[in-house]
Amino acid sequence: MNKQTVLIDKDNFLDWRFREDDDKDFFLGDLIYDLKREGKYSIDLEDVLSMTEYIPMYCINNWEDLNLDEKDEDEEELYFQDERFDFEFDGDENE
Repeated sequence: MNKQTVLIDKDNFLDWRFREDDDKDFFLGDLIYDLKREGKYSIDLEDVLSMTEYIPMYCINNWEDLNLDEKDEDEEELYFQDERFDFEFDGDENE
């Protein structure tokens, strides 16, 4: 089975991940705990991604090109543990 590459829009992802709602406080608490535990002052985008369970379709640049199930389209999100997909940030190779 060939995996499909999901291209994540960095700006939309960060705006969504750090939006104002109840989940943000929970997520930031985990983030701060991990930074303190590791003795770091910053975190890279891949670490933020690894602390996330799913990504909404509007954060995916190539969602129209993916072979999705009706359930995927109804839920309007993809889960990172889904073995059908490889997730990467769009344009990472050039930056």
